[in-house]
Amino acid sequence: MEETVNFSGFGGGIPVQVGDRAPEIQLTDTSGGTFSSAAKVADGPLVVAFYPLAFTGG
Repeated sequence: MEETVNFSGFGGGIPVQVGDRAPEIQLTDTSGGTFSSAAKVADGPLVVAFYPLAFTGG
């Protein structure tokens, strides 16, 4: 069974197929440093989880 997920973000959605590689992301962490998914993947597998509306009042 092939599954497609619409990975929504800024500027619209990106269609993602099961097994596709995630796009590289860079974010500022809570200490002001830069988190790079490419740097973390170099160390081994990386799992990214999204929690929509987590830590919000809505």
